[in-house]
Amino acid sequence: MNLFKKIKLKLIEIGLNNLIKLSLLLNFPVLTSFLFNLAAGSVGHGSYTVLCLGRSIFTDDIKALVTYSGQIKYRILHLRYLDMLLNWFIPPAERRELTENNYHVSKIGELGRQKCYTYLTRMLPSLLKFMDLQAVISGNFGYIQQQELARVCQDQAVPFIVLHKEGMAIVGAFDNYVEQYRQHKFIGAKMLLYNEQIRNAMLKIKIEGLFENKMEVVGIPRLDSCFLERNYHPSAKQITFFSFYPRDKFHYLITDQKIIDAIADRSAEFHKLVIEFAQKHPEYQVIIKTKVAEHYVSYVTDIVNAHFAVKPQNLLIINVGEPADLVKESVAVLGFNSTTLIEAMVANRLIISPYMGDIITDIPWDYFTHYPELVNYARNYQELEEYILNYQKYLKHHNQQRENKFLEELIYTPDGRASERTEQAIINAIKNYAPQRK
Repeated sequence: MNLFKKIKLKLIEIGLNNLIKLSLLLNFPVLTSFLFNLAAGSVGHGSYTVLCLGRSIFTDDIKALVTYSGQIKYRILHLRYLDMLLNWFIPPAERRELTENNYHVSKIGELGRQKCYTYLTRMLPSLLKFMDLQAVISGNFGYIQQQELARVCQDQAVPFIVLHKEGMAIVGAFDNYVEQYRQHKFIGAKMLLYNEQIRNAMLKIKIEGLFENKMEVVGIPRLDSCFLERNYHPSAKQITFFSFYPRDKFHYLITDQKIIDAIADRSAEFHKLVIEFAQKHPEYQVIIKTKVAEHYVSYVTDIVNAHFAVKPQNLLIINVGEPADLVKESVAVLGFNSTTLIEAMVANRLIISPYMGDIITDIPWDYFTHYPELVNYARNYQELEEYILNYQKYLKHHNQQRENKFLEELIYTPDGRASERTEQAIINAIKNYAPQRK
């Protein structure tokens, strides 16, 4: 994207933001709806139109639905626009205290939340009309920005659906993982889930509003491409490391600070090894892909600056790009407890991870704990270099039954049809709600 286009898009965004604030000042919900319609992008074609509350990984799933199922048109509106409503109606001091964990169990911002709900009640009918919507979908049921919209959808018989994008955890630790949702509340028609384990664990903690008949396991749509495009030939000289931030990976599992510190040191060391490989092998394109937020990029660049006089020219640090494309184009995929490693396995790419088994000795610590034959653990630079330079030697030609069992635990049925199942579940929810809207 050239500089002129970037500036133009930024000016349009600023203009829309100011107009939305003006519509709120004028107490004019129809105008707010009209402006939301202008702010929303469009992908796909179909007999149904669904408003998608956009976030980065979630929109990857939406793109897969369009590509591999194609029955629904999606209008994508970033959650920040709903955030504008909350920020308008809730005083700043209260807004700062409001979190996913206290939204439904405290009175913080209660008056402002009610005002937001009232405004959305007046706003939703015109939003449905402008966008020709039949449903709303989000990637997580906890986002505070969407809680009042979900309530209004429920009141007005519009199916609010969640394709829960946080469904990956270490096998054997799902019960710990879902504890973060204990104070949450599910407001919606349907929750679509990546695997049976997250479904069963959520049912155990009895989340308010979430019942078995509202839950359906569909798999991970964005992984369909790995099953359906397995014959893609990668570049012989490219590797991709999907960077991980250690505290994100273990926040639900480990509380011992000494262990957390040791994991952090091991993480930084593994990043350093990858950068060292780039330095010693300029013939390779080495990509380090982080999550979007700037602090994830800074985590990697700080390691580069601390240990290397200059960044290797063949090292590319990015926070954008399609993970599936990076997997397909690389001979080796590096990471830790990441869905991208599942994509890499399906695509028959070499998988390399850091080893944590000497730090975490009493509990499962990664996706492959019970399937070590599916991964290559690099404990030092020599092992990392050996795996990459001789990647064909270390590709895992493993038992198909074992692979399928592993995949079923994490991504449901490994058949490349998650997008079809997901869109059919959305359509069924729309049809079930249709009589209530008449």
